[in-house]
Amino acid sequence: MLYLDMLADYFLAVSYCEHYTKPLPLKVDGENFSLIGSIDDYLYEGRGEITLSAKNVEDSDPMGMLLSKENGADILYSNDLNACWKRLVVAKELVHLIIDQLEFAEFSGESIRELLAAITNHTDARCFDGYDHDTKLGKVEGVARILSELVLVPWFEYESIKNSDQPPIEIAQEYRVPVQLIDAINMGYRDQLAKSMNESYMARAANAACSAVEN
Repeated sequence: MLYLDMLADYFLAVSYCEHYTKPLPLKVDGENFSLIGSIDDYLYEGRGEITLSAKNVEDSDPMGMLLSKENGADILYSNDLNACWKRLVVAKELVHLIIDQLEFAEFSGESIRELLAAITNHTDARCFDGYDHDTKLGKVEGVARILSELVLVPWFEYESIKNSDQPPIEIAQEYRVPVQLIDAINMGYRDQLAKSMNESYMARAANAACSAVEN
């Protein structure tokens, strides 16, 4: 899956697996690894400007919004969300920066719908509903929805989550994500996603290693 390959390229470029901590910091804080800082390094060589701003919205408005600019973006998120949902919304908007180069026309609406149905509960994903996945916008939003989960709770964390004796709400608090995501992981609803992401990551890592040897 090309969009998983693109996320894998980002993970490898910023040594995500080595630097990841829970909860993943979103904002830049000194020299500590953060989502915004790593995306800035990856896309803008550390010279970009990515800002976050809360906004008041009506029920019909999107819960998050990305306003792109030449070397960065302004990300708006709704005040009408708890801290965990805000993090997921912000992560989804940041993922748009990573996958912006993809040509989504090659993905069928049906493939996106099937993948979303397999890994999400749309009654819980209230801030990501309402898109037609036969349209380019719908495909972009669907893919960003998928990848935002992998950014905040990477696939290599799934096994420890499943083996934990902690209540799901406590695990969710540790990762600072909606508890619905932890429930979905525990119930195996994200297993295919984890398998596909791991395959993409390992394949891209192998390709990178071969290229390094050749050079």
